[in-house]
Amino acid sequence: MSIPHDNIIAYKLLNDGSILKVLNEDLLSFFININIISVYFYKEKRLYIWKGENVPRNLQNHIPIIEEQIVKLNPNISILRHFTIEGVKEETTEFLDLLKINQEDFKKQLEEWDDFRGRMLTSIEILQNEIKEHFANKEFREIQIKAKNIINIAEKIQANDIIKEQEKTIQQIKEKPEEEEISSKTKPLIEEESESLKEEAEPLKEEAEPLKDEEAEPLKDEEAEPLKEEEAELLKEVEAEPLKEEEAEPLKEEEAELLKEEEIESEDYNHLLRQANLIESRSPNETKEILTKCLDIITKNREKFIEENPKRVKDEAILEKRI
Repeated sequence: MSIPHDNIIAYKLLNDGSILKVLNEDLLSFFININIISVYFYKEKRLYIWKGENVPRNLQNHIPIIEEQIVKLNPNISILRHFTIEGVKEETTEFLDLLKINQEDFKKQLEEWDDFRGRMLTSIEILQNEIKEHFANKEFREIQIKAKNIINIAEKIQANDIIKEQEKTIQQIKEKPEEEEISSKTKPLIEEESESLKEEAEPLKEEAEPLKDEEAEPLKDEEAEPLKEEEAELLKEVEAEPLKEEEAEPLKEEEAELLKEEEIESEDYNHLLRQANLIESRSPNETKEILTKCLDIITKNREKFIEENPKRVKDEAILEKRI
């Protein structure tokens, strides 16, 4: 290989859009798949811009200003033809012939670089997996160290996307202690507020829960309205007096059915009266309806009711007064 040193001038495109002159004897080593190399041939008055297959997008965006910069640095030259070529393709052959570079040497250079790039990407992948484990264990110092290592490796192969990603990770880790400090301060406050709300909600929950016949508990003294002596005695009797089964001689079918209805009414009366006494302070309207039903049971067959419940002779008057 014998590059025509006197006939060419070469530049490498940098990330900021400027160009850097490349020594002719080192030119072959710059043909790697992340570079953009410009070569001007004096005799042919041609400008070739070669770009590798893995060139970052931000670097490619600067290609249109390469020619302008070369002319500015070399005001005595004139460019008759301008070519942009990529990788190893047919149009690359003429370019290599002008440079007197053997195609096999050129391909070998690219392959060696690709092999190196592959090893670097593998190392980056290993470090990225380790970072995930450190995140799970909240080992933030280790994450920063590994992220910086990734950046150093990525810079060698100009993996700009990876570099930006790791820079973002480092920034997040730097903000992490501050976030955790805020969290440690606010968490007890949140828990305290939650506990306070829970305590406030508990009485409301108890009040909202429907009273069931079997599950309803007697009202506490401070929750119930004071009952008059007669009403208190009535409540005591209802809670204490067990229901007795009627002992009757065999009756005719109609009489037996009538007795059955009366027994049911007697049981309903005791149950309704007990329920009314339990909810009186909370639901006055509902209590009034229940007491009215109790009164209806008495007046439906007053004599029979008194006969079966001799201790409830005053119930009718008490109920009318409460209603």
